[in-house]
Amino acid sequence: MTVKLKSDEINNKRTEITMFFWNIGKKDLTDSLNTLLNESPMDILIFSEANISIRESLNKTLLPLGYKSRTPLKGAVRVSIFDRLPNVIYCRVDQYQTFIIYELLGMKVLVVGIHLLSPISAPIDDRYVDATKQNENIERIEAEWGIDKTIVIGDFNMNPFDKGMVSEKAFKATHCKQTVLSNRTKKPYYFNPSWRAFSNDLTLEGNNAPPGTIHFIPRNKDSDVNFWHIFDQVLIRSKLFSELSDRYQILFKWNKHFLLTDNLIPNRLSYSDHLPIKYTINLQAE
Repeated sequence: MTVKLKSDEINNKRTEITMFFWNIGKKDLTDSLNTLLNESPMDILIFSEANISIRESLNKTLLPLGYKSRTPLKGAVRVSIFDRLPNVIYCRVDQYQTFIIYELLGMKVLVVGIHLLSPISAPIDDRYVDATKQNENIERIEAEWGIDKTIVIGDFNMNPFDKGMVSEKAFKATHCKQTVLSNRTKKPYYFNPSWRAFSNDLTLEGNNAPPGTIHFIPRNKDSDVNFWHIFDQVLIRSKLFSELSDRYQILFKWNKHFLLTDNLIPNRLSYSDHLPIKYTINLQAE
């Protein structure tokens, strides 16, 4: 397969960037990923729960396709990133986030891969407190580099409506573009296109994507019947709005790979308990 690298296309005044995130649940899913990329190449690939051997396996497969590992293949890395983009001017790996700044079309764009505390290990109030700390880290980098074009993508381990996502003190993310654009406060909003996936319906032929990225039944199911959750989300700043800024997709099948069981929930035995997401955005030079 001949791959046309994004570096060949990025010199124009406008370019489309596709991003992919998957919490792969400590499984080597390289074969299924290779099939997907040969069918639908993407630009930035972000993974969580990929140990050293899995990252090395990914690198072996992705390198011939033009991808470069931006994070160490050895050591403890919670969020690993591979891409086929030029002009990386900053990269930092933290405990829960990986930060990369790209210079694209003469603009600095911050991409943050994230994997926050699990509901299994931390109650919702603790996850809210942690979300405030993690967003403060992002805001510090934005201020230091003078960046207003940021994309945060990954496993937040919260739903879009949870306090850690919507609170003024945490990510301050909304599903309403007008709210983002009309903001008069010092702290900017994020736009969160992930909300719309709740309306997906596997029973409909025209919109048969799952209504979430992870499915689990809580212990006290009499008090909570929301079994589908959207933990894997994308947040963007208003300066990145375009006609493609809503292109958030939950992927569950490609080629011979079907990531759901017969009961239409994620097949955690063969794949992962999380479904991957794809996000497309159109960058335009100022």
